[in-house]
Amino acid sequence: MIQGDDFSQKLIYNIGYNILNDYSNSAITDNQWHTLEEDFLPHILDALQEAWNRGYLSDSHNLADYKIGGMNLGWEITGLNEAEMQINDLSLIYTKKAGNINECANNTHDCDTNATCFDTADSFICRCNFGYIGDGRTCTSGTVNDIRYDFNTDGDKEGWTTQNLTDLANNAPNGGLWIMSTSANEPIMLSPQVNINASSYSKIEIKMANDHNPIETSKLQIFWTSSDDNNFSEAKSSGLINVSNGGGWGTYTIDLTTNTEWRGEITKIRIDPIMQGDGHSIGIDYIVIKP
Repeated sequence: MIQGDDFSQKLIYNIGYNILNDYSNSAITDNQWHTLEEDFLPHILDALQEAWNRGYLSDSHNLADYKIGGMNLGWEITGLNEAEMQINDLSLIYTKKAGNINECANNTHDCDTNATCFDTADSFICRCNFGYIGDGRTCTSGTVNDIRYDFNTDGDKEGWTTQNLTDLANNAPNGGLWIMSTSANEPIMLSPQVNINASSYSKIEIKMANDHNPIETSKLQIFWTSSDDNNFSEAKSSGLINVSNGGGWGTYTIDLTTNTEWRGEITKIRIDPIMQGDGHSIGIDYIVIKP
């Protein structure tokens, strides 16, 4: 979770959600001790890159200038609850496996010349330097532009397809708006092939309207497929945010980086504008994939 605090001029980069999400298959509320281990280096690199992208830490974009000065550990419980959590044997350690080869020091890595190599216990990580974009193996200069679907041409769906949604105009989209009726089944919008680098894009913004579909199922969710897994699943999703069902237009932004599965090459996007409808309509003004 990323939160920019304009008042304090600080960036909060909380990795706790992602760590616990990785352990979601094992109950951690059973009054038993559980061991959680996490490699912090990728998170630290992501946090620094995100800080620079948002204008924080502008005095230096050199990774060598930064060191760990402290760490916090806590938890959140929603609602009116009483709870207790105990921590045992907390440690922050640097480890190298026996026989580890430092590809960075030996210059046997394949990082781009405009990237920095970071040695890890098993391998190495490549990250593009500030001002460059890419996966670390290939870095190019310049900024990342929005990927926009504005539906401003009548009849042009810009490669998007739908399931369990019915166009309400013969030449939809029409007049810059795509209006559809829903059904009791899960309404789905599927993007064309996008093939984007997850490290270059962080959120999806959607302007939409929901005309009196059931409030309890009016929740927006985003799914995606990647080059190493072409199946949509709950594990690769973000959102489930409430959508107003009053019929008016609203802008909704989903932060994709709260899920650690937002990584690598993203091949397709699936949008569930609501979980379930009852025959009432929804409308899409635009969809934007943003850095």
